[in-house]
Amino acid sequence: MSATLTTEQALAVLRNAEMLYTPEQISAAFQRLGEVLAKGDGAVGEALARVRHLLIDEFQDISPQIVQWLQAVHRALTRQGQGQGQAVSLMAIGDDWQSIYGWRGSS
Repeated sequence: MSATLTTEQALAVLRNAEMLYTPEQISAAFQRLGEVLAKGDGAVGEALARVRHLLIDEFQDISPQIVQWLQAVHRALTRQGQGQGQAVSLMAIGDDWQSIYGWRGSS
């Protein structure tokens, strides 16, 4: 036997489980991630140590906050790579004709 939830009920369940985030919370989280990367946090640096190539697909659907985070990741990887003589590449693929998330700031 399955139960069907209305949109309002589903949102209430997510909100009560603290699984529903506002755009401001998401923006703050990506900003914090960028700050951690800028400081060169050891754990983050270790997690990214083997990354040399970033490939972003569906770039047209990425929000400005995610772009800022990707820039911070790229800067952190570039700093790490310079000390080891390794280059870091970034490739973004997107088609603005297919953008479906303009309502959240992507373009």
